[in-house]
Amino acid sequence: MTSINALRFDHYSGICIGDESISTVAEICINVGEKVRPFIPDEIFDNYGTVGIIGTTGTCSMGDTIQDRLENRLRSIYRSEVEKHGKKPDKFLNLEQMMEHCFDIVVETKNRRLAEKMRGTYNFTIPEFIEGKYERNGEKFEIKDKEVIREIVDQLTWRTKSEEVGYIFMNAGLIAGYDDELGFQIYHFDLRDGYWHRVQNCYMAEGSGRHSVDPAIYKFAEKWLLEERRGGLDPVEGSIALIHGVNSASDHEIGVGGYYNIILIDGRQTDFKKRIREINDDRSLLANHIVRGLDNGFISYENTYDLIKSLLFEETPFQTVYDSLWRTVKQPEVFSRLLRGYKIVSGKLS
Repeated sequence: MTSINALRFDHYSGICIGDESISTVAEICINVGEKVRPFIPDEIFDNYGTVGIIGTTGTCSMGDTIQDRLENRLRSIYRSEVEKHGKKPDKFLNLEQMMEHCFDIVVETKNRRLAEKMRGTYNFTIPEFIEGKYERNGEKFEIKDKEVIREIVDQLTWRTKSEEVGYIFMNAGLIAGYDDELGFQIYHFDLRDGYWHRVQNCYMAEGSGRHSVDPAIYKFAEKWLLEERRGGLDPVEGSIALIHGVNSASDHEIGVGGYYNIILIDGRQTDFKKRIREINDDRSLLANHIVRGLDNGFISYENTYDLIKSLLFEETPFQTVYDSLWRTVKQPEVFSRLLRGYKIVSGKLS
């Protein structure tokens, strides 16, 4: 299960957040997943400053395969261009073109997995199935069993939503990032219905966590006029809103949890290395706790704003922000118990 999320602040900047909770084959929950991560090869990032983040949900092996193949394809395309022209190209692929390559890989990966399953179960390939016959060891066979044909069509189209191939189709993802041509963009792709699109909203949530993230974000997104949503959101307010949404998913959705991976993108930075900041350690957990304090009435919004700004955007030392939190919070003993899982009602232990 997963919560992957992206929110655009303005033309240049935005934030991505993913959790790290996954389940094993034995349905044991472990916090080792890498749900959102950069995918632009270093040689492309260093030369063009394009920032790209990919997040996937569904089968971990499918997501990892898509992410790795996308990075390798971009690297291969870039090196081919350098070899062709004898120097680095003046321009390289923008984010939308990278998304097109990503979706090609998504389709290829889906088809490859379906082909492997068909070959293992029925001993013939998809082209042979379409042709209606196959040959093995010099002997020809016709594919005419109606029950087999029905089963295969159901699997290839996922018409009956069978679990047998659900691990292939139940995958989706987000790409978010910045390039100098398009600015900050969010894209969504889905194997269930086989499409990709540029997200027109100021944010996108995917994974099982979206059922909790969406309602939590509505109050934030809906209060702004259209022009403000298009390019005037306060980065600190937006970060608080998205952390609040992922906290809600962590509380209410099985399989969402662990330390968040928070990735901040700022295309205004002329130093390309400063265009991306990845926060996934004690600072991300502290951000989680600060917003929980706000949600449960232990910290005012003004103090929450200052703490998140210092922690995520001003790179204030962790200990400084941590000490400020505990100086600011109301009823620190009760708040401490809230963070340890005690039930709290109106600032008091229930």
